[in-house]
Amino acid sequence: MTHDHWQVLVEEVVGALNKPTTVRIQPELHAGRDAALDAALEVATSFVPSSPALPLGRDVYRDGDGFFVVMHGRTSAEHHFGVRIVQHVARRDT
Repeated sequence: MTHDHWQVLVEEVVGALNKPTTVRIQPELHAGRDAALDAALEVATSFVPSSPALPLGRDVYRDGDGFFVVMHGRTSAEHHFGVRIVQHVARRDT
């Protein structure tokens, strides 16, 4: 397995309180951390989350190897999600 490829991961809580986190790993492979961080920033600024239904805007914060995004909407409370980069290093089948 080649370990120099990185992917972008989006984490979002979908639905009401106490719902599990939804994790989406983007299929694109990026050669190197810098390329993956550039792609993660693009996702952080363009990803359409499940809420709010009528978005007004977003604030994007750098957070280590990724970004924390706060969405602002017209009719709902703020919604947040995370975008970060990950490197697949192992797989174990049981």
